[in-house]
Amino acid sequence: MNKKKLLLTITVLFAIAFTTVFVLSIIYSSEIEVLLGANLQSYGGTILFLLSLLIEFIPNYLSPHLGILNAYALNLNLDTTIAFILLGSVTGSLLGFELGKVYGVKLADNFVSIKRINQIEKALNDKGRWGVLMASVSPVPYFPIVLGSVKLSWKNFIIFGVLPRSIGIILLSWIVFAF
Repeated sequence: MNKKKLLLTITVLFAIAFTTVFVLSIIYSSEIEVLLGANLQSYGGTILFLLSLLIEFIPNYLSPHLGILNAYALNLNLDTTIAFILLGSVTGSLLGFELGKVYGVKLADNFVSIKRINQIEKALNDKGRWGVLMASVSPVPYFPIVLGSVKLSWKNFIIFGVLPRSIGIILLSWIVFAF
């Protein structure tokens, strides 16, 4: 199996695993709380951090926003949820962006086709940084590795990607936990 197919397989398996965990944690939230009890409160933040980091770092079609719903269903604390999802999301985004900057399209091509990379680059050239902003504030995933590979500046990535994504996570957390 070549490297590209292996990475695609890992990405798909990761998405399936996370989606399965997401659905099962909602369905069986009360059983999970009884089974894990205090451990859930102790390690829930760490799990949210790791999932958010991996979701942002590995290009896939999931969003760390799903972790907010998991945290709510499992009765995790709002502040813990925001802090750990935000920290994981920002860390994963920055690592992915830096890898894209350093290794360029050659790395991004392992996760997203050259055709898709060219479409993203064309959208950045046509619509500017606003496309990054729209992807970052929505639950739609954005691909930091690809954004780094198409030479988006660090300043624009922070202003139009990381900051709005962070604000979106905070706002959605407040909304979900308010109801």
